[in-house]
Amino acid sequence: MIARTTRDGMDYLLFLQAEEGLTASLVGRPGIISLDALRGKLLAGDPGDSNLDLIRMKILRSHGINESDYRTEIIGSSPKRLEAFLQGRVEAAMLTPPSTEKAFAAGGVLLARAEDYVPDWPLTCGWTHRSWLESHRDLAIRFIRAWVAATDWLLKPENREETIQLIVDKEHLDRTRAEEAYMKVVPKARLNPEAIRKAMELRIEMGVYDPPFSPAERFYDASYWCEATGLSPPEPAGMPGA
Repeated sequence: MIARTTRDGMDYLLFLQAEEGLTASLVGRPGIISLDALRGKLLAGDPGDSNLDLIRMKILRSHGINESDYRTEIIGSSPKRLEAFLQGRVEAAMLTPPSTEKAFAAGGVLLARAEDYVPDWPLTCGWTHRSWLESHRDLAIRFIRAWVAATDWLLKPENREETIQLIVDKEHLDRTRAEEAYMKVVPKARLNPEAIRKAMELRIEMGVYDPPFSPAERFYDASYWCEATGLSPPEPAGMPGA
C-alpha cells in the first residue's frame, strides 16, 4: 500500500495492524549452498517493488551481491515461485510457508531468513482508501473494536490451545506454523508507526521510493483505533532516517 500510494498516486490509509513479523526465506536449489553461489544465476521474483523482492535485494546487498550480479524472472506469488523452483527453472526463490517446507522437502537449501534482515515487519494490516475510511467511520470503528476483542480473547493464556487448534483446523497449518502464526498477533491490533517507518526506509534504501519523502504519519490515521479502544495514540515515528 505504501508502494501504490507513493508510486501510483493512490491514497491508502492504515487503520489497524493485525500481525507483525515475516516468516519468509531465501531458498536455493540443491547444490546452491551459499549466497555467493547465486552470482550469475536466475532467481524467481515478484514485481520489482514488492516486499519480498525488496527483502531479497536487502539480503543479497548485505553480502555484497548487487542486482547486476544475478538475473531475475518475474514469476508471481510464493506458490508460483515454488513451482518454478521445483521445475528447476530458477536457482533460488523467496518463499513463505507452506511453499518453504515443500522446497526443503525437495532438497532446497536455506540461504537466509527474512526476519534476520527485516525484524518486526508489519505483516497483516488493515488498509483502505482514505476517502472510503472517512465516509465509513462508524463501520471502521466497529470493525476495529471487533478485531481488538478477538485479539483480547485469543491472547488469554487459557485460550491459547483452543486458538492454535482453530488455526490448524481452519488454516490447514501444522502445529509449528500455527504456533508461529499465533506469536505474530498484535495485541489490540495496535498501530506501530516505527514498523511503518522501517518499511519506508527499506523502500528508500532499495531505490523504489523517490523523494520528496513523507513522515510515517502520512500512511496511517490512529484516530479510528483510539476511538474504538479508548486508548492513547502511538508515538509518532516521523520522517524516515530521522
